[in-house]
Amino acid sequence: MFFIKNKFIAKKLEKIGFPKNKIRLLQWGISLPTVKKNRLVNGPLRIGYAGRIVIEQKRIDLIIKVVAYLSKNKANFVLSIAGNGKDLNFFLAEIKRLNLEKYILLEGVVNKNNIYDFWARQDVFLSCSDYEGHSISQVEALCSGAVPVVTDVSGVRDDIIQDVMGFICPVGDYIGIASCIKRLEQNRSLLKKMSDACLKNRGKFDIKKNEKMFFQIV
Repeated sequence: MFFIKNKFIAKKLEKIGFPKNKIRLLQWGISLPTVKKNRLVNGPLRIGYAGRIVIEQKRIDLIIKVVAYLSKNKANFVLSIAGNGKDLNFFLAEIKRLNLEKYILLEGVVNKNNIYDFWARQDVFLSCSDYEGHSISQVEALCSGAVPVVTDVSGVRDDIIQDVMGFICPVGDYIGIASCIKRLEQNRSLLKKMSDACLKNRGKFDIKKNEKMFFQIV
């Protein structure tokens, strides 16, 4: 049996002749958090990013462009960042140069035990990655009710129903990502509807339902 992390890889294996009945999807399994979210009718949209602060793969440079676009278009928002990385100084310098500091809240590395507290405070999960295996932050965020606005990398379409649970944009399309976030900022009823859809679909990530498969691996 061959366990893989997402359907994209599964299709690649099938295409080269690997037996379909020998492939099993290894779904993320987490202890589902208790959700106590009170959506804001007014006030800043709360955007969250959790991960390495690097240009390669995670495209922190595009996140800066998203913030700049939202600022230029007079969006009411704040971006909270949980993480650290080798391009932190570049990020800070660019944010200062573009006068975007008021929109950024740096929370540093968040302990795994506190990550759901971080996501409970967010309305939107942001990812501008060029590639992923299958992002655990994405799962943690949507299971907390944060609406994903992400690039179309592997693992995304396993978790997110486009235009129902969030928005999936082409890799590199920071304007598309920023436009979707702006739409949510302007339409809080849509934000609530998508958040509810995330919570409704989170059951498949419950570690209790996935224990059997994990035991097969070990």
